[in-house]
Amino acid sequence: MKLPILPSNEVERLNVLKDYSILDTLPEKDFDDITKIASEICQTPISLVSLIDEKRQWFKSSFGLNTRETPREVSFCAHAIITPEESFIIPDATKDERFFDNPLTTGAPYVIFYAGIPLVNSDGFPFGTLCVIDSKPKNLTEEQVIALKALANQVMSQLELRKKALNLQQIRNTLEKKNEELVLAKSNLEEALKAKSIFLSMMSHEIRTPLHAILGNIQLLLEESPRPDQEQPLKVLKFTGETLLSILNDILDFSKIEAGKVDLEEIQLDIHNLIENIITINLQKAQERGNVITAMIDPGIKPDLLGDPTRLVQIINNLVSNAVKFTQNGEIAIKAILIENSAGFNTVSFQISDTGIGIEKEALSRIFEEFSQASNKTTRKFGGTGLGLTITKKLLSLFKSDLRVTSELGTGSIFSFDLTFKKGIKKAPKAEPEAPKDFTGFKVLAVDDNEINLKLISHNLTKKGIIVSKFISPIDALESAKSEKYDLLLLDLQMPEMSGFELCAEIRKFSPDIPIIATSADNTRETSEEVVRAGMNDSLPKPHTDKDLLRVLSKYLVKTSVS
Repeated sequence: MKLPILPSNEVERLNVLKDYSILDTLPEKDFDDITKIASEICQTPISLVSLIDEKRQWFKSSFGLNTRETPREVSFCAHAIITPEESFIIPDATKDERFFDNPLTTGAPYVIFYAGIPLVNSDGFPFGTLCVIDSKPKNLTEEQVIALKALANQVMSQLELRKKALNLQQIRNTLEKKNEELVLAKSNLEEALKAKSIFLSMMSHEIRTPLHAILGNIQLLLEESPRPDQEQPLKVLKFTGETLLSILNDILDFSKIEAGKVDLEEIQLDIHNLIENIITINLQKAQERGNVITAMIDPGIKPDLLGDPTRLVQIINNLVSNAVKFTQNGEIAIKAILIENSAGFNTVSFQISDTGIGIEKEALSRIFEEFSQASNKTTRKFGGTGLGLTITKKLLSLFKSDLRVTSELGTGSIFSFDLTFKKGIKKAPKAEPEAPKDFTGFKVLAVDDNEINLKLISHNLTKKGIIVSKFISPIDALESAKSEKYDLLLLDLQMPEMSGFELCAEIRKFSPDIPIIATSADNTRETSEEVVRAGMNDSLPKPHTDKDLLRVLSKYLVKTSVS
Protein backbone atom coordinates (compact mmCIF):
# COMPACT_ATOMS: atom_id res chain seq x y z
CA MET A 1 0.00 0.00 0.00
CA LYS A 2 1.31 3.43 -0.93
CA LEU A 3 0.52 6.35 1.37
CA PRO A 4 -0.98 9.39 -0.34
CA ILE A 5 1.36 12.36 -0.74
CA LEU A 6 0.34 15.83 0.45
CA PRO A 7 -0.72 18.51 -2.03
CA SER A 8 1.87 21.27 -2.50
CA ASN A 9 -0.57 23.85 -1.12
CA GLU A 10 -1.71 21.69 1.82
CA VAL A 11 -1.53 24.37 4.56
CA GLU A 12 -3.54 26.87 2.52
CA ARG A 13 -5.94 24.13 1.40
CA LEU A 14 -6.73 23.16 4.99
CA ASN A 15 -7.25 26.80 6.02
CA VAL A 16 -9.65 27.39 3.13
CA LEU A 17 -11.54 24.17 3.92
CA LYS A 18 -11.99 25.31 7.53
CA ASP A 19 -13.43 28.61 6.27
CA TYR A 20 -16.37 26.67 4.82
CA SER A 21 -17.34 25.47 8.35
CA ILE A 22 -18.55 22.17 6.88
CA LEU A 23 -16.55 19.57 8.82
CA ASP A 24 -18.41 17.61 11.53
CA THR A 25 -21.77 19.12 10.64
CA LEU A 26 -25.04 17.19 10.56
CA PRO A 27 -26.29 15.45 7.40
CA GLU A 28 -28.12 17.71 4.94
CA LYS A 29 -30.74 16.60 2.42
CA ASP A 30 -29.21 18.52 -0.48
CA PHE A 31 -25.98 16.52 -0.24
CA ASP A 32 -27.76 13.22 0.50
CA ASP A 33 -29.88 13.63 -2.64
CA ILE A 34 -26.73 14.05 -4.74
CA THR A 35 -25.05 10.87 -3.41
CA LYS A 36 -28.24 8.91 -3.94
CA ILE A 37 -28.49 10.10 -7.58
CA ALA A 38 -24.77 9.37 -8.14
CA SER A 39 -25.25 5.82 -6.89
CA GLU A 40 -28.26 5.34 -9.17
CA ILE A 41 -26.49 6.70 -12.26
CA CYS A 42 -23.29 4.72 -11.72
CA GLN A 43 -25.08 1.58 -10.47
CA THR A 44 -22.93 1.30 -7.32
CA PRO A 45 -24.01 0.39 -3.77
CA ILE A 46 -22.00 3.24 -2.19
CA SER A 47 -21.63 6.94 -2.96
CA LEU A 48 -19.84 9.51 -0.76
CA VAL A 49 -19.17 13.23 -0.41
CA SER A 50 -15.72 12.93 1.13
CA LEU A 51 -13.69 15.82 2.58
CA ILE A 52 -10.02 15.47 3.52
CA ASP A 53 -8.64 17.26 6.60
CA GLU A 54 -5.30 16.79 8.42
CA LYS A 55 -5.77 13.18 9.54
CA ARG A 56 -8.97 11.78 8.09
CA GLN A 57 -11.49 11.68 5.34
CA TRP A 58 -14.85 12.78 6.67
CA PHE A 59 -18.13 12.10 4.90
CA LYS A 60 -20.61 14.93 4.59
CA SER A 61 -22.94 12.41 2.93
CA SER A 62 -22.57 8.62 2.87
CA PHE A 63 -25.08 6.66 0.81
CA GLY A 64 -24.78 2.89 1.44
CA LEU A 65 -22.14 3.25 4.17
CA ASN A 66 -22.78 3.65 7.90
CA THR A 67 -19.43 5.08 8.95
CA ARG A 68 -18.77 8.87 8.91
CA GLU A 69 -14.96 8.90 8.61
CA THR A 70 -11.81 6.82 7.99
CA PRO A 71 -8.08 7.56 8.46
CA ARG A 72 -6.53 9.72 5.75
CA GLU A 73 -3.62 7.33 5.07
CA VAL A 74 -6.00 4.57 3.80
CA SER A 75 -8.23 6.98 1.91
CA PHE A 76 -8.61 6.63 -1.87
CA CYS A 77 -9.85 10.25 -1.94
CA ALA A 78 -6.53 11.48 -0.48
CA HIS A 79 -4.89 10.19 -3.67
CA ALA A 80 -7.58 11.76 -5.88
CA ILE A 81 -6.96 15.34 -4.66
CA ILE A 82 -3.31 15.21 -5.76
CA THR A 83 -4.51 15.65 -9.36
CA PRO A 84 -7.59 17.85 -8.87
CA GLU A 85 -8.03 18.53 -12.57
CA GLU A 86 -8.52 14.80 -13.39
CA SER A 87 -11.05 12.09 -12.59
CA PHE A 88 -9.57 9.40 -10.33
CA ILE A 89 -10.86 5.94 -11.39
CA ILE A 90 -9.64 2.55 -10.08
CA PRO A 91 -11.43 -0.30 -11.97
CA ASP A 92 -9.95 -3.07 -9.76
CA ALA A 93 -8.07 -2.14 -6.58
CA THR A 94 -6.75 -5.70 -6.15
CA LYS A 95 -4.64 -5.17 -9.26
CA ASP A 96 -3.39 -1.68 -8.30
CA GLU A 97 -0.09 -1.55 -6.42
CA ARG A 98 -1.30 1.47 -4.45
CA PHE A 99 -4.39 -0.26 -3.03
CA PHE A 100 -4.18 -4.08 -3.34
CA ASP A 101 -3.30 -4.44 0.34
CA ASN A 102 -5.29 -1.43 1.58
CA PRO A 103 -7.39 -2.42 4.65
CA LEU A 104 -10.45 -0.88 2.93
CA THR A 105 -9.84 -3.23 0.00
CA THR A 106 -9.01 -6.40 1.92
CA GLY A 107 -11.74 -5.78 4.50
CA ALA A 108 -15.10 -4.01 4.81
CA PRO A 109 -16.37 -2.15 2.94
CA TYR A 110 -14.27 -4.00 0.29
CA VAL A 111 -13.44 -1.11 -2.00
CA ILE A 112 -12.62 -2.87 -5.28
CA PHE A 113 -14.00 -0.29 -7.70
CA TYR A 114 -13.54 3.43 -6.99
CA ALA A 115 -14.35 6.48 -9.12
CA GLY A 116 -13.81 9.95 -7.58
CA ILE A 117 -14.32 13.43 -9.02
CA PRO A 118 -12.30 16.05 -7.03
CA LEU A 119 -14.30 18.85 -5.39
CA VAL A 120 -12.38 22.01 -6.33
CA ASN A 121 -13.34 25.57 -5.36
CA SER A 122 -13.00 28.63 -7.61
CA ASP A 123 -9.47 29.29 -6.30
CA GLY A 124 -8.32 25.79 -7.28
CA PHE A 125 -8.20 24.23 -3.80
CA PRO A 126 -9.34 20.54 -3.73
CA PHE A 127 -11.35 19.66 -0.61
CA GLY A 128 -12.22 16.03 -1.34
CA THR A 129 -14.31 14.10 -3.83
CA LEU A 130 -17.74 12.95 -4.89
CA CYS A 131 -17.04 9.23 -5.29
CA VAL A 132 -18.85 5.99 -6.08
CA ILE A 133 -17.68 2.57 -4.75
CA ASP A 134 -18.40 -1.07 -5.53
CA SER A 135 -17.18 -4.31 -4.00
CA LYS A 136 -16.46 -5.85 -7.44
CA PRO A 137 -14.43 -4.72 -10.44
CA LYS A 138 -16.24 -2.20 -12.62
CA ASN A 139 -15.86 0.63 -15.10
CA LEU A 140 -17.96 3.67 -15.96
CA THR A 141 -19.25 4.70 -19.33
CA GLU A 142 -18.32 8.10 -20.70
CA GLU A 143 -21.89 9.29 -20.00
CA GLN A 144 -21.65 8.14 -16.37
CA VAL A 145 -18.35 10.00 -15.88
CA ILE A 146 -19.88 13.18 -17.38
CA ALA A 147 -22.92 12.84 -15.07
CA LEU A 148 -20.67 12.25 -12.04
CA LYS A 149 -18.68 15.40 -12.88
CA ALA A 150 -21.91 17.40 -13.15
CA LEU A 151 -23.01 16.11 -9.75
CA ALA A 152 -19.59 17.00 -8.29
CA ASN A 153 -20.11 20.55 -9.58
CA GLN A 154 -23.47 20.58 -7.79
CA VAL A 155 -21.78 19.49 -4.55
CA MET A 156 -19.31 22.36 -4.90
CA SER A 157 -22.16 24.80 -5.65
CA GLN A 158 -23.96 23.63 -2.52
CA LEU A 159 -20.79 24.15 -0.47
CA GLU A 160 -20.42 27.68 -1.87
CA LEU A 161 -24.10 28.52 -1.23
CA ARG A 162 -23.83 27.10 2.26
CA LYS A 163 -20.72 29.21 2.93
CA LYS A 164 -22.47 32.37 1.67
CA ALA A 165 -25.51 31.58 3.80
CA LEU A 166 -23.27 31.13 6.85
CA ASN A 167 -21.47 34.39 6.07
CA LEU A 168 -24.81 36.17 5.74
CA GLN A 169 -25.94 34.67 9.03
CA GLN A 170 -22.71 35.78 10.67
CA ILE A 171 -23.23 39.27 9.25
CA ARG A 172 -26.84 39.19 10.46
CA ASN A 173 -25.72 38.02 13.90
CA THR A 174 -23.07 40.74 13.97
CA LEU A 175 -25.62 43.35 12.91
CA GLU A 176 -28.09 42.13 15.52
CA LYS A 177 -25.36 42.29 18.14
CA LYS A 178 -24.38 45.76 16.96
CA ASN A 179 -28.03 46.80 16.99
CA GLU A 180 -28.37 45.50 20.53
CA GLU A 181 -25.23 47.41 21.46
CA LEU A 182 -26.61 50.53 19.75
CA VAL A 183 -29.94 50.16 21.56
CA LEU A 184 -28.06 49.78 24.83
CA ALA A 185 -25.78 52.70 23.95
CA LYS A 186 -28.82 54.79 22.99
CA SER A 187 -30.50 53.85 26.26
CA ASN A 188 -27.35 54.70 28.20
CA LEU A 189 -27.01 57.97 26.27
CA GLU A 190 -30.64 58.87 26.97
CA GLU A 191 -30.11 58.09 30.65
CA ALA A 192 -26.93 60.17 30.64
CA LEU A 193 -28.69 63.06 28.89
CA LYS A 194 -31.58 62.75 31.33
CA ALA A 195 -29.17 62.80 34.26
CA LYS A 196 -27.35 65.73 32.67
CA SER A 197 -30.65 67.56 32.16
CA ILE A 198 -31.67 66.94 35.78
CA PHE A 199 -28.23 68.06 36.98
CA LEU A 200 -28.34 71.23 34.86
CA SER A 201 -31.87 71.93 36.01
CA MET A 202 -30.83 71.52 39.64
CA MET A 203 -27.65 73.57 39.22
CA SER A 204 -29.58 76.25 37.34
CA HIS A 205 -31.98 76.51 40.26
CA GLU A 206 -29.19 76.47 42.85
CA ILE A 207 -27.22 79.22 41.06
CA ARG A 208 -30.13 81.37 39.89
CA THR A 209 -31.84 81.48 43.29
CA PRO A 210 -29.02 83.33 45.13
CA LEU A 211 -28.23 85.28 41.96
CA HIS A 212 -31.84 86.45 41.82
CA ALA A 213 -31.51 87.64 45.41
CA ILE A 214 -28.20 89.41 44.70
CA LEU A 215 -29.38 91.23 41.57
CA GLY A 216 -32.74 92.05 43.11
CA ASN A 217 -31.21 93.60 46.22
CA ILE A 218 -28.68 95.54 44.15
CA GLN A 219 -31.55 96.95 42.11
CA LEU A 220 -33.36 97.89 45.33
CA LEU A 221 -30.29 99.74 46.56
CA LEU A 222 -29.87 101.56 43.23
CA GLU A 223 -33.50 102.69 43.41
CA GLU A 224 -32.88 104.22 46.85
CA SER A 225 -30.78 107.09 45.38
CA PRO A 226 -27.38 105.98 46.74
CA ARG A 227 -24.52 108.46 47.23
CA PRO A 228 -22.14 108.79 44.25
CA ASP A 229 -19.43 106.84 46.12
CA GLN A 230 -21.95 104.00 46.66
CA GLU A 231 -23.52 104.03 43.20
CA GLN A 232 -20.41 102.99 41.25
CA PRO A 233 -19.62 99.88 43.38
CA LEU A 234 -23.30 98.90 43.14
CA LYS A 235 -23.19 99.19 39.35
CA VAL A 236 -20.03 97.06 39.30
CA LEU A 237 -21.80 94.43 41.42
CA LYS A 238 -24.82 94.53 39.10
CA PHE A 239 -22.63 94.17 36.01
CA THR A 240 -20.77 91.24 37.59
CA GLY A 241 -24.03 89.49 38.49
CA GLU A 242 -25.45 90.02 35.01
CA THR A 243 -22.23 88.66 33.50
CA LEU A 244 -22.53 85.54 35.65
CA LEU A 245 -26.15 85.17 34.55
CA SER A 246 -25.09 85.52 30.90
CA ILE A 247 -22.46 82.80 31.34
CA LEU A 248 -25.02 80.52 32.98
CA ASN A 249 -27.47 81.11 30.12
CA ASP A 250 -24.74 80.30 27.58
CA ILE A 251 -23.98 76.97 29.24
CA LEU A 252 -27.66 76.02 29.51
CA ASP A 253 -28.33 77.05 25.90
CA PHE A 254 -25.38 74.99 24.70
CA SER A 255 -26.59 71.95 26.66
CA LYS A 256 -30.12 72.27 25.23
CA ILE A 257 -28.79 72.45 21.68
CA GLU A 258 -26.50 69.46 22.26
CA ALA A 259 -29.44 67.45 23.61
CA GLY A 260 -31.59 68.36 20.58
CA LYS A 261 -34.14 70.14 22.76
CA VAL A 262 -34.40 73.38 20.81
CA ASP A 263 -37.64 73.77 18.84
CA LEU A 264 -37.83 76.47 16.18
CA GLU A 265 -40.92 78.65 15.95
CA GLU A 266 -42.46 79.90 12.73
CA ILE A 267 -44.28 83.11 13.56
CA GLN A 268 -44.40 86.59 12.08
CA LEU A 269 -41.26 88.64 12.62
CA ASP A 270 -40.10 92.12 11.68
CA ILE A 271 -36.37 92.18 10.93
CA HIS A 272 -36.29 96.02 11.09
CA ASN A 273 -37.66 96.03 14.66
CA LEU A 274 -35.49 93.11 15.75
CA ILE A 275 -32.29 94.84 14.68
CA GLU A 276 -33.39 98.12 16.28
CA ASN A 277 -33.98 96.27 19.56
CA ILE A 278 -30.57 94.57 19.32
CA ILE A 279 -28.92 97.97 18.87
CA THR A 280 -30.80 99.29 21.91
CA ILE A 281 -29.66 96.29 23.99
CA ASN A 282 -25.99 96.82 23.10
CA LEU A 283 -25.90 100.62 22.84
CA GLN A 284 -24.86 101.46 26.40
CA LYS A 285 -21.99 99.00 26.46
CA ALA A 286 -20.91 100.13 22.98
CA GLN A 287 -20.86 103.77 24.08
CA GLU A 288 -18.89 102.88 27.21
CA ARG A 289 -16.20 101.45 24.91
CA GLY A 290 -16.34 104.45 22.56
CA ASN A 291 -18.06 102.52 19.79
CA VAL A 292 -20.88 103.40 17.41
CA ILE A 293 -23.39 100.87 16.07
CA THR A 294 -24.87 101.39 12.62
CA ALA A 295 -27.49 99.43 10.70
CA MET A 296 -28.33 99.13 7.02
CA ILE A 297 -31.51 97.18 6.30
CA ASP A 298 -32.64 96.51 2.75
CA PRO A 299 -35.98 98.30 2.20
CA GLY A 300 -37.13 95.26 0.22
CA ILE A 301 -37.30 93.24 3.45
CA LYS A 302 -40.94 93.36 4.53
CA PRO A 303 -42.26 92.94 8.10
CA ASP A 304 -44.44 89.95 7.19
CA LEU A 305 -41.82 87.17 7.13
CA LEU A 306 -42.24 83.98 9.16
CA GLY A 307 -39.46 82.65 11.38
CA ASP A 308 -38.20 82.31 14.94
CA PRO A 309 -37.66 85.86 16.25
CA THR A 310 -36.24 84.67 19.59
CA ARG A 311 -33.49 82.60 18.00
CA LEU A 312 -32.79 85.20 15.29
CA VAL A 313 -32.29 87.84 17.99
CA GLN A 314 -30.05 85.43 19.91
CA ILE A 315 -27.90 84.78 16.83
CA ILE A 316 -27.50 88.43 15.80
CA ASN A 317 -27.15 89.65 19.39
CA ASN A 318 -24.37 87.11 20.08
CA LEU A 319 -22.44 88.45 17.10
CA VAL A 320 -23.11 92.12 17.91
CA SER A 321 -22.20 91.76 21.61
CA ASN A 322 -19.01 89.95 20.56
CA ALA A 323 -18.18 92.78 18.17
CA VAL A 324 -18.79 95.35 20.92
CA LYS A 325 -16.62 93.40 23.37
CA PHE A 326 -13.65 93.13 20.99
CA THR A 327 -13.84 96.68 19.58
CA GLN A 328 -12.58 99.88 21.25
CA ASN A 329 -13.31 103.34 19.79
CA GLY A 330 -14.55 101.81 16.57
CA GLU A 331 -17.64 100.86 14.60
CA ILE A 332 -19.97 97.88 14.57
CA ALA A 333 -22.11 97.64 11.43
CA ILE A 334 -25.18 95.45 10.99
CA LYS A 335 -26.42 94.76 7.47
CA ALA A 336 -29.47 92.82 6.27
CA ILE A 337 -29.64 92.45 2.48
CA LEU A 338 -32.41 90.77 0.48
CA ILE A 339 -30.57 88.41 -1.90
CA GLU A 340 -33.52 86.36 -3.17
CA ASN A 341 -37.20 87.24 -3.50
CA SER A 342 -39.33 84.36 -4.81
CA ALA A 343 -43.08 83.80 -4.75
CA GLY A 344 -43.22 82.27 -1.28
CA PHE A 345 -39.79 82.90 0.21
CA ASN A 346 -37.24 85.62 0.97
CA THR A 347 -33.56 84.90 1.51
CA VAL A 348 -31.77 87.51 3.60
CA SER A 349 -28.01 87.83 4.00
CA PHE A 350 -26.98 89.13 7.44
CA GLN A 351 -23.57 90.66 8.06
CA ILE A 352 -22.07 91.91 11.34
CA SER A 353 -18.73 93.65 10.94
CA ASP A 354 -16.45 95.46 13.37
CA THR A 355 -13.20 97.40 13.41
CA GLY A 356 -11.92 95.54 16.46
CA ILE A 357 -8.88 93.45 17.30
CA GLY A 358 -9.47 90.88 14.55
CA ILE A 359 -8.51 87.21 14.59
CA GLU A 360 -5.29 85.49 13.55
CA LYS A 361 -5.67 83.20 10.51
CA GLU A 362 -4.39 80.25 12.56
CA ALA A 363 -7.17 80.81 15.12
CA LEU A 364 -10.08 81.07 12.65
CA SER A 365 -10.54 77.29 12.55
CA ARG A 366 -10.96 76.95 16.32
CA ILE A 367 -13.13 79.94 17.26
CA PHE A 368 -16.26 77.82 16.71
CA GLU A 369 -15.03 75.05 19.01
CA GLU A 370 -16.70 74.58 22.37
CA PHE A 371 -15.26 76.61 25.27
CA SER A 372 -12.67 78.07 22.89
CA GLN A 373 -11.54 81.59 22.05
CA ALA A 374 -8.89 82.86 19.67
CA SER A 375 -6.27 82.69 22.44
CA ASN A 376 -5.90 82.33 26.20
CA LYS A 377 -4.85 85.97 26.26
CA THR A 378 -8.24 86.91 24.76
CA THR A 379 -10.05 84.97 27.48
CA ARG A 380 -8.05 86.62 30.25
CA LYS A 381 -8.57 90.12 28.84
CA PHE A 382 -12.17 89.98 27.63
CA GLY A 383 -13.70 87.09 29.63
CA GLY A 384 -16.56 84.89 28.45
CA THR A 385 -17.23 81.16 28.20
CA GLY A 386 -16.07 80.60 24.65
CA LEU A 387 -19.56 79.28 23.87
CA GLY A 388 -21.15 82.27 22.12
CA LEU A 389 -19.95 81.49 18.59
CA THR A 390 -20.45 77.75 19.11
CA ILE A 391 -24.07 78.34 20.11
CA THR A 392 -24.57 80.74 17.19
CA LYS A 393 -23.17 78.25 14.69
CA LYS A 394 -25.23 75.38 16.10
CA LEU A 395 -28.41 77.48 16.06
CA LEU A 396 -27.77 78.38 12.43
CA SER A 397 -27.36 74.70 11.59
CA LEU A 398 -30.93 74.19 12.88
CA PHE A 399 -31.98 76.72 10.22
CA LYS A 400 -29.88 74.76 7.65
CA SER A 401 -27.48 77.68 7.42
CA ASP A 402 -23.85 78.26 8.33
CA LEU A 403 -21.75 81.00 9.89
CA ARG A 404 -18.99 82.49 7.74
CA VAL A 405 -16.11 84.61 9.00
CA THR A 406 -13.36 86.71 7.46
CA SER A 407 -10.92 88.55 9.67
CA GLU A 408 -7.61 90.34 9.72
CA LEU A 409 -5.60 90.80 12.88
CA GLY A 410 -5.70 94.43 14.02
CA THR A 411 -8.28 95.43 11.41
CA GLY A 412 -11.52 93.73 12.39
CA SER A 413 -13.86 90.86 11.57
CA ILE A 414 -16.92 90.17 9.43
CA PHE A 415 -19.39 87.45 10.38
CA SER A 416 -22.16 86.61 7.91
CA PHE A 417 -24.92 84.07 7.29
CA ASP A 418 -27.96 83.63 5.05
CA LEU A 419 -31.47 82.69 6.18
CA THR A 420 -34.53 81.84 4.12
CA PHE A 421 -37.92 82.92 5.48
CA LYS A 422 -41.41 82.03 4.36
CA LYS A 423 -43.59 84.96 3.40
CA GLY A 424 -46.53 85.34 5.74
CA ILE A 425 -49.96 86.84 5.29
CA LYS A 426 -50.09 90.17 7.05
CA LYS A 427 -52.82 90.01 9.66
CA ALA A 428 -54.38 92.75 11.68
CA PRO A 429 -53.13 92.58 15.26
CA LYS A 430 -55.51 90.94 17.69
CA ALA A 431 -57.30 93.26 20.06
CA GLU A 432 -55.66 92.68 23.41
CA PRO A 433 -57.41 93.49 26.69
CA GLU A 434 -56.35 96.93 27.79
CA ALA A 435 -53.50 96.80 30.28
CA PRO A 436 -53.79 99.41 33.02
CA LYS A 437 -51.15 102.10 33.34
CA ASP A 438 -50.90 101.15 36.98
CA PHE A 439 -52.01 98.09 38.88
CA THR A 440 -53.42 99.81 41.94
CA GLY A 441 -56.03 97.75 43.72
CA PHE A 442 -55.11 94.35 42.31
CA LYS A 443 -54.51 91.59 44.86
CA VAL A 444 -51.70 89.11 44.31
CA LEU A 445 -50.69 86.09 46.39
CA ALA A 446 -46.97 85.25 46.35
CA VAL A 447 -45.50 82.12 47.94
CA ASP A 448 -41.79 81.26 48.09
CA ASP A 449 -39.83 79.36 50.73
CA ASN A 450 -36.91 81.78 50.23
CA GLU A 451 -37.49 84.91 52.32
CA ILE A 452 -35.18 87.08 50.22
CA ASN A 453 -36.96 86.15 46.98
CA LEU A 454 -40.31 86.77 48.66
CA LYS A 455 -39.16 90.18 49.87
CA LEU A 456 -37.98 91.15 46.37
CA ILE A 457 -41.13 90.13 44.52
CA SER A 458 -43.27 91.76 47.21
CA HIS A 459 -41.30 95.01 46.88
CA ASN A 460 -41.56 95.03 43.07
CA LEU A 461 -45.31 94.39 43.19
CA THR A 462 -46.02 96.87 45.98
CA LYS A 463 -44.28 99.75 44.19
CA LYS A 464 -46.70 99.16 41.30
CA GLY A 465 -49.67 99.67 43.63
CA ILE A 466 -50.48 95.97 44.02
CA ILE A 467 -51.72 94.57 47.33
CA VAL A 468 -49.48 91.60 48.09
CA SER A 469 -50.13 88.68 50.44
CA LYS A 470 -46.84 86.85 50.88
CA PHE A 471 -46.30 83.38 52.33
CA ILE A 472 -43.28 81.27 53.19
CA SER A 473 -45.44 78.17 53.69
CA PRO A 474 -47.39 76.73 50.74
CA ILE A 475 -49.89 75.25 53.24
CA ASP A 476 -50.66 78.74 54.57
CA ALA A 477 -50.85 80.04 50.99
CA LEU A 478 -53.38 77.32 50.12
CA GLU A 479 -55.62 78.25 53.06
CA SER A 480 -55.45 81.93 52.07
CA ALA A 481 -56.30 81.13 48.44
CA LYS A 482 -59.40 79.29 49.69
CA SER A 483 -60.63 82.14 51.89
CA GLU A 484 -59.48 85.29 50.04
CA LYS A 485 -60.21 86.59 46.54
CA TYR A 486 -57.02 87.18 44.52
CA ASP A 487 -56.45 88.42 40.98
CA LEU A 488 -53.19 86.54 40.44
CA LEU A 489 -51.11 83.84 42.17
CA LEU A 490 -47.31 83.60 42.02
CA LEU A 491 -46.13 80.11 43.05
CA ASP A 492 -42.52 79.07 43.55
CA LEU A 493 -42.09 75.62 42.01
CA GLN A 494 -39.48 74.15 44.32
CA MET A 495 -40.64 74.25 47.92
CA PRO A 496 -39.89 71.44 50.40
CA GLU A 497 -43.26 71.39 52.15
CA MET A 498 -45.30 71.25 48.94
CA SER A 499 -44.10 71.94 45.40
CA GLY A 500 -45.66 74.62 43.22
CA PHE A 501 -47.08 71.88 41.01
CA GLU A 502 -48.83 70.22 43.94
CA LEU A 503 -50.08 73.57 45.24
CA CYS A 504 -51.48 74.44 41.80
CA ALA A 505 -53.33 71.11 41.63
CA GLU A 506 -55.00 71.81 44.99
CA ILE A 507 -55.95 75.38 44.04
CA ARG A 508 -57.42 74.29 40.70
CA LYS A 509 -59.92 72.10 42.59
CA PHE A 510 -61.75 75.18 43.87
CA SER A 511 -60.48 77.96 41.60
CA PRO A 512 -60.13 76.73 37.99
CA ASP A 513 -59.86 80.13 36.30
CA ILE A 514 -57.57 82.28 38.42
CA PRO A 515 -54.26 83.12 36.66
CA ILE A 516 -51.44 81.10 38.24
CA ILE A 517 -47.85 82.01 37.41
CA ALA A 518 -44.91 79.71 38.16
CA THR A 519 -41.78 81.40 39.50
CA SER A 520 -38.70 79.26 38.99
CA ALA A 521 -34.95 79.43 38.57
CA ASP A 522 -35.22 76.34 36.35
CA ASN A 523 -36.01 77.76 32.93
CA THR A 524 -35.61 74.59 30.86
CA ARG A 525 -38.08 73.54 28.18
CA GLU A 526 -39.05 70.46 30.21
CA THR A 527 -40.04 72.63 33.17
CA SER A 528 -41.99 75.02 30.91
CA GLU A 529 -43.91 72.08 29.43
CA GLU A 530 -44.57 70.67 32.90
CA VAL A 531 -45.87 74.08 34.03
CA VAL A 532 -48.44 74.06 31.23
CA ARG A 533 -49.44 70.44 31.90
CA ALA A 534 -49.91 71.26 35.58
CA GLY A 535 -52.55 73.86 34.70
CA MET A 536 -50.54 77.03 35.26
CA ASN A 537 -50.97 79.96 32.89
CA ASP A 538 -47.41 81.22 32.54
CA SER A 539 -44.00 81.38 34.16
CA LEU A 540 -41.71 84.10 35.50
CA PRO A 541 -37.98 83.38 35.51
CA LYS A 542 -35.57 83.89 38.39
CA PRO A 543 -33.88 86.24 38.17
CA HIS A 544 -36.33 88.32 36.16
CA THR A 545 -36.24 91.85 34.83
CA ASP A 546 -38.89 94.49 35.43
CA LYS A 547 -39.86 93.94 31.80
CA ASP A 548 -40.51 90.24 32.52
CA LEU A 549 -42.72 91.16 35.46
CA LEU A 550 -44.62 93.81 33.49
CA ARG A 551 -45.27 91.31 30.70
CA VAL A 552 -46.98 88.94 33.12
CA LEU A 553 -48.88 91.64 35.01
CA SER A 554 -50.08 93.34 31.81
CA LYS A 555 -51.25 90.05 30.37
CA TYR A 556 -53.18 88.75 33.37
CA LEU A 557 -54.15 91.81 35.44
CA VAL A 558 -56.65 93.40 33.07
CA LYS A 559 -59.33 95.89 34.06
CA THR A 560 -62.14 93.38 33.84
CA SER A 561 -60.40 91.37 36.58
CA VAL A 562 -60.52 94.12 39.21
CA SER A 563 -62.53 93.08 42.24
